[in-house]
Amino acid sequence: MDNQLLDQINHVAETVRNEFQLTYDLGGIRLLEEIVNNNRSFYENLSDQERKDYSFRMGLFLGVCMVRNYQGRWEENQMGVVIDNSTAHPIQKTYKFLSPDGAYDSISTYYELAGSLNELDEPHSEYKNIKIVKATDVYFRKNWWKFWR
Repeated sequence: MDNQLLDQINHVAETVRNEFQLTYDLGGIRLLEEIVNNNRSFYENLSDQERKDYSFRMGLFLGVCMVRNYQGRWEENQMGVVIDNSTAHPIQKTYKFLSPDGAYDSISTYYELAGSLNELDEPHSEYKNIKIVKATDVYFRKNWWKFWR
């Protein structure tokens, strides 16, 4: 990624940091999350374009936190942050967080998980034998709403 684009990303992130009095760490992200949740009705009633604008700005802040604290790097083609072999998409996550159903899409948890993705991928990891099963592959012998039977 060229230096001019990186400068613009850092400038936008710094603007968000100053606007909300944040730090470039988990505490700053939690504070941003709290500010959004305390003003959720404002963010939920934004037009789609306004939500994109806010999520872009806040997502760049989240991404800069990932770059600084997890030694990540921006990937221009996907506008994601590459941390070792994994790519996080902070702008998309922030857009989802700002949506009307986004109260449970924690950006602070996303940030924390982004820092530990490579631990799941390492050969010596205790998680290496975990098998991911799709919900559609699970067969239930009874209907879930008949839990008493």
